[in-house]
Amino acid sequence: MGEHLLHVESPNTRGTDGGPAVAPVTGTPEERHMSDNHGQSTASWTGTILILVGSLLICLGMVWSMSWMWIAGIVVTVGGIVAWIALEKAGKGAKGFKSASHG
Repeated sequence: MGEHLLHVESPNTRGTDGGPAVAPVTGTPEERHMSDNHGQSTASWTGTILILVGSLLICLGMVWSMSWMWIAGIVVTVGGIVAWIALEKAGKGAKGFKSASHG
C-alpha cells in the first residue's frame, strides 16, 4: 500500500506483457533523496581523480623501476585522501549537496 513504482525503460528488460518492466521504489523519501547525488560532489570527484592518478603513478613507477615515480604516486594518493576528507568537512561532500529540484 502506498508503494511507488519506477518505470525502467530498457530494450533488454521487458515485463511479461511486453511493456516496460516496473520495479518497486523502496526506502523512505529521505533515503531516496540521500542517494540522489550518487557521489556527484566536489569532494568525491577530486579525491577519486587524485587517487586514480596516484595509483597510476605507483603502477608505472613499479613497472619501469623508477622509484621517484612510485613515491610521487604514494604522495598523490595520500593527498587525494586528505583532499577528500578536507573537502567533505568544508561542506563540499555528498551531505552538503543540494540539487535544484530538492532546494
